[in-house]
Amino acid sequence: RLWNLQVKDGKKYRELSKGNRIRLKSIAAPRGIIYDRNGIILAKNIPSYILTITREDVPDIQEALSKISSTLKIPKQRLIKEYEAKKGTARFNPIQIYEDLTLRQIALIETYQEEFPGVAIEVSPRRYYPLIETGAHIFGYMSEISKKQLKQLPLNKVKSAKLYGQEGIEAVYNDQLIGSDGGKQVEVNSIGREIKTFPNQIDPVPGNDLILSIDATLQKKVEEIMGDREGAAIVMNPHNGEVLSMVSLPAFDPNEFSQGLSVERWKEVQNDPSHVLNNKSIKGAYSPGSTFKMVVAAAALENGLIEPDTEIKCEGHFRLNRTLMHCWKRSGHGLINVVQAIEHSCNVFFYKLAMELGIEKIKECAELFGLGL
Repeated sequence: RLWNLQVKDGKKYRELSKGNRIRLKSIAAPRGIIYDRNGIILAKNIPSYILTITREDVPDIQEALSKISSTLKIPKQRLIKEYEAKKGTARFNPIQIYEDLTLRQIALIETYQEEFPGVAIEVSPRRYYPLIETGAHIFGYMSEISKKQLKQLPLNKVKSAKLYGQEGIEAVYNDQLIGSDGGKQVEVNSIGREIKTFPNQIDPVPGNDLILSIDATLQKKVEEIMGDREGAAIVMNPHNGEVLSMVSLPAFDPNEFSQGLSVERWKEVQNDPSHVLNNKSIKGAYSPGSTFKMVVAAAALENGLIEPDTEIKCEGHFRLNRTLMHCWKRSGHGLINVVQAIEHSCNVFFYKLAMELGIEKIKECAELFGLGL
């Protein structure tokens, strides 16, 4: 055997040994963790084992993909699709062709590594939401970074931002949640396997954690009360404006997006008749109804049109040109002041105020409340 290796096949192995080379490898930083006000984890990271292939180290790509497919029981067409989508990268850069390997698949690749030149397993953090659909619209979701988003990222965050916050807290605080990449120098042999790591490694810097005002227990309770109904509900602390719960139903499972949606599933979600991705609490456009009476009251008081004890008579109806509009109390509320009008939600009182104020003054006051901006 030694004679075969050193004499008969010596020249071949000497040439192969020259393939050892130094490579720089980026190390992804874990994304910041999101907690509720009581320290309950709302979004965290779990390890995902990713299969990669480096073209520079693979003699025959199609043969390699066929072998991977038959060994790991993964449809070859799926591997080809992933490979084709990313083969424009440099030949020495690993291409991710499959995510979330099982322990059995990992064991097969590691055990028979010599049979898979250029194939390696990387460990990457994947976003996980332990409460599943609870609070989904608050956190939003993450999906693969777009080319436009990639261009806006600093170079030291590219590896860590493979998945990017697309909605909700994940999107608003994306820059703070993304960590900074680390890096290391490794020596690889002729089949691309790491044989040595140099000591001058730069450790990745994790992203910043976030603590929300949300109470996860209350959030879950409100969702249970709403049941299967569509709609939105917000619970706030009246003393400081903190949002304790923000519910929008129906909800979705943000873990689906972290794992990667198929094109068919994405179309299904997009075309959902209940608009499942829309946060009805902050994105829905609905008539404010009687809640707007408080804005009209504030505008009238601010402009000196009335005092708190000024009384206006409600006859049970109000005529505007040819249109007769009724109060919910057909017999009328009689003489009432602004506090009583809000308490009883009197329509006629506010019809009369609005006509005297005019639309511009009402609009100005509404904007002071942050409405219509």
